[in-house]
Amino acid sequence: METQGIFELCYSYMFTPISRSYFLVLVNRNRDLLLKVGKENITTMQSIIQKMPKVASEVMNTCIKKSSTFDREGKNIYTIVYDFTLLEPGEELEEMYNLPKGIHNLNALTTIVSSNHVGLLEHPLSARLLDTKWSHFGRRVYVFNLMINILFIVALTAYVLNIEDYFNSAYSKVHLIGLQPSNAFSGNGKPASRSISAFSNSTSNGTVIDDIARNHSSIPILKALILVFSIVNLIREIFQLYHEKWKYFLSYENYFEIALHTSVIAFAVGPGTSSYFWAIGTFSVQLAYIELVMFLRKLPVIGKYVLMIRSMVNTILKVMIIVFIFVMGFAIGFGMQCLHEVAFSNIFLSVIKVIDMMVGEIDYKDVFLSGIQNGDIAYPGSYAVLVILLIFIFIMSILVMNLMIGLAVGDIAEMEKKAKLRRLADLTDYFYNIDKIMSRHLRKQYKIDKITCTEVERITTVDKSNSNECLFESHNSEISSQMQEMVRQFESQRMRLIAMEEKLRFICQNMDDTSTS
Repeated sequence: METQGIFELCYSYMFTPISRSYFLVLVNRNRDLLLKVGKENITTMQSIIQKMPKVASEVMNTCIKKSSTFDREGKNIYTIVYDFTLLEPGEELEEMYNLPKGIHNLNALTTIVSSNHVGLLEHPLSARLLDTKWSHFGRRVYVFNLMINILFIVALTAYVLNIEDYFNSAYSKVHLIGLQPSNAFSGNGKPASRSISAFSNSTSNGTVIDDIARNHSSIPILKALILVFSIVNLIREIFQLYHEKWKYFLSYENYFEIALHTSVIAFAVGPGTSSYFWAIGTFSVQLAYIELVMFLRKLPVIGKYVLMIRSMVNTILKVMIIVFIFVMGFAIGFGMQCLHEVAFSNIFLSVIKVIDMMVGEIDYKDVFLSGIQNGDIAYPGSYAVLVILLIFIFIMSILVMNLMIGLAVGDIAEMEKKAKLRRLADLTDYFYNIDKIMSRHLRKQYKIDKITCTEVERITTVDKSNSNECLFESHNSEISSQMQEMVRQFESQRMRLIAMEEKLRFICQNMDDTSTS
């Protein structure tokens, strides 16, 4: 049977009532054809995944062999053999066909992700392969990268806190009087004003940095650590751009990485006491912690919740254009009547104040009522601003906020399911990237063809009077499974007999035609 015959069989299984057992028997007989590489430099199995995911799921079922035995303690022991050769044929097949991109071609898991049939990643065969890869080598690589990332976060945080500590000691430190004993302060105990920018403007930057280095010997080490980490990651991004070409620009995470490491380098190299570089450092720290949270998305337990947060953000961003239009209109409207308030003194502050009002901080008495009482909001503008405020409360505080909350947490169960699938897809890409940088020796060492698992199902019974009944049910279940297997074998034999009968009929017809002639 050629590869085209496999496709015809699959189409017959999809669109005609062909027997499932007959289909699976033929697939098992011609398994090697599923690994045949076609003109597109992909296997037949990958083509089936792309075009017929339901059939691919049935084919993957044939790669799982399950048998069961029972013992006298009421345990049902399952022995399950998983065959992964259809999903990852290995480098032998790649070398046989001399493929131009090697592992870029024959990895069926990446085909599942690229063809957007990520539901197949939940198939027991795919899930077991991902779990096995994670336990064999993926966990070690991930933990190593996680530790490096945490070391970077700790170094950056310590670097910033040491600089802040220097300014705390240079100025009068801010004291929380209510949290200290009464005899801890002399005089009136009032803290002096403190501003890093003001201090840096009145002191030579070189002198300040030298003083910090003399008082904190760890500063140069911390600075070197964060610089090395960011430079190495920028070089990695350059290599990724070289390999992925234009596809590199399709992922917003790449822009995030570039912004993070560029800002960290600028903050570490520049004068640390400059107000501009200190502002860059503020963004760097925030981006670094967001990156750490996103890095946790591959973890088995909490990873799906990180992806759920990302999904909520993506959903909210879809309605932000409408929200921004409303915010701009109310910001200008309130600003026209409330210029006496600092919060509405310019358009930028007005937008921030309107967003603050959306979450409930309206400050009706301090902002609006006091302005009307003092005459800062004069007639008839006072009536206009009150009407606009009522419209704002109805539209923004009630309608828009509830809309955004509903969109974000509308269907938690469905969102959790999609997040789980997204995590599996991320794991697939993660293992694919590891395979790309592995040597041939390591790939052979960590290659996984088949694994055998043993699962124990304990019959949970506490009533001894029902023990015989439970044992009878377990044996009955075993007999039932054996009968089902016999039915499948009989069905296969029946299809064979039908084919032989048609062949004999054809032979007899030819013999009759020969005798008559």
